[in-house]
Amino acid sequence: MTAPPRSLRRLWFSIALLGIVALAIWLPRAFALDRFVATDEVVWLWRSANFYYALGQRDFAATYITTHPGVVNMWVETAAFLLEFPEYRGFGQGLLNKYALFEALLESKGVDPHDILVTSRRLTVLLNTFILAGCFLYARKFFGDLPALMGFMLIAFDPFHSGITRMAHMDGPMGSFAFLSLLAFLGYIHAGRRTRDLLISAAAGGLAILAKIPGFILVPTIGLIALWDFRDRRQEITALSSSRSRAWFEALIKPLALWALVVLITVFIFFPAIWANPMGALRRLTLTPFRQADNLVSKPSRLDSEQSDEQFEIPAKITDHPVDYLLRYPYKYVWRISPVILAGLVLSFLSFIFKIGLLSEAKARKVILGLLLFVTMYTILMTIPPKTSEKYYLPVYAIFDLIAGIGWYMLADWSKKFVPARLRLVFPYIVLASVVLIQAWLDMRTFPYYVTYFNPMLGGNRRANQVLTIGSGEGLDLAAEHLNQKPNARQMKAMSWYGIGPFSYYFDGESIPLYGSKKWDSHLIARLQQMDYLVIYANQWQRQIPGGLFPWLAGLEPERRVWFDDIELARVYDVKSIPGDKFVVNP
Repeated sequence: MTAPPRSLRRLWFSIALLGIVALAIWLPRAFALDRFVATDEVVWLWRSANFYYALGQRDFAATYITTHPGVVNMWVETAAFLLEFPEYRGFGQGLLNKYALFEALLESKGVDPHDILVTSRRLTVLLNTFILAGCFLYARKFFGDLPALMGFMLIAFDPFHSGITRMAHMDGPMGSFAFLSLLAFLGYIHAGRRTRDLLISAAAGGLAILAKIPGFILVPTIGLIALWDFRDRRQEITALSSSRSRAWFEALIKPLALWALVVLITVFIFFPAIWANPMGALRRLTLTPFRQADNLVSKPSRLDSEQSDEQFEIPAKITDHPVDYLLRYPYKYVWRISPVILAGLVLSFLSFIFKIGLLSEAKARKVILGLLLFVTMYTILMTIPPKTSEKYYLPVYAIFDLIAGIGWYMLADWSKKFVPARLRLVFPYIVLASVVLIQAWLDMRTFPYYVTYFNPMLGGNRRANQVLTIGSGEGLDLAAEHLNQKPNARQMKAMSWYGIGPFSYYFDGESIPLYGSKKWDSHLIARLQQMDYLVIYANQWQRQIPGGLFPWLAGLEPERRVWFDDIELARVYDVKSIPGDKFVVNP
């Protein structure tokens, strides 16, 4: 039997490699998706319900739900509604301005909102897996099979990246689409200037913008990369062209104009609000990054009457802030990465500086610099707004993971010369497999609460609990499960931080939200006295909110403390065991 042609073997090898990468990315993100809910996911489920309803009523203008704009996330959750509760669009309830109304409607129809959210998570995991697999195909072109594979194994088992990209939220898709857009454009510049790469980059860029406003940072980054490439190739380009102006047009202006046009077309196709009012919606979308607040928001974003709306603070001049404020994203990033990633970044840096092996090649170096340009632009521009969250920095993680994987490949390839000849062929694979296993162990030991991982080199979870704000809902499901084991749990009432969603989705009884209250006053004390249990949360006692609660709780021992991986996430108090004099409020 004759062997298959080389091209066919290469095709099957590529398919197998792509399958390995996709499986590795999917596996850590795909299981126990019904465990724990982040508070932001609850808000987006409700917003997506309004988006889906507006689509069903052909009220396209009303699909501009919020300034984020979160359109990709809302399309994903619309698909979840179509799978779980397609009838939602036909009850005539209108656009609901409170989450409580949304949940009450679902319950009246016998539908659990948590089921829709879990389906949304499954779809989000599939979307992120598909996009990142596409990113791998580009990374292979720049760095080769094994270095790219190593980088994407580190992406697959990055705890923080795993945790955010499995949520039904904006940051995962935005980061994935931005990564694809950047790599595809670098592919256009450094791997043949194929029009399809430019089109893929633009389409992914448009979806990154629709996923979340920071996707706009791609625009100046793509422009700078194109200018940088034109400067490097200027003499070659002008020599081949009949005129200097034509050279500028063909090599720079034309591809950038095509990129921008496809971005606009993508935005138009996927953003229904633009179908109703193209100029108005586009103007609002493009001006949003330049505003500290958008007064045009027509839909409130409160969960209920007690939970505060999202606010944009008016910051002081950026130069008035202390250095630790300006460095808050890099500081928190170092807390979130593993020693494996940190070591890989150091190895890549040294290989790049001394031009060793793969990183001595011009194409690989230019791609690395293009990726780092985006990291620099993203870090600077994300530092300006006062509102901060670690998940906002997610697009940087995949880039650094890829670069770290290349660093480990460089070490494995370099070190094989020091082993016996009979081991040189397999030694790099042993080294790289060991590194991936260590990274996977660091990732999976926090399953399914990946976001509770903190760098052990800085003191790990014990130290992070003292210097960082912890928790976005993890552990409240365990607190609810503890109460559900009690007799008559369905008749119980519990007041809880993040009581809507992260706690209520898992508690069999009635959940009364405490989130949003600023002061522990006589009204809340009287309300607590009617409860059976009080559930408080890690970031709540770290921030000492509501003011006065924790002095009031002083000396009281919780019935249950919920711990996970050395982090205390929640405390459960039996209200009936609290001394009666605690409820006596002095006039």
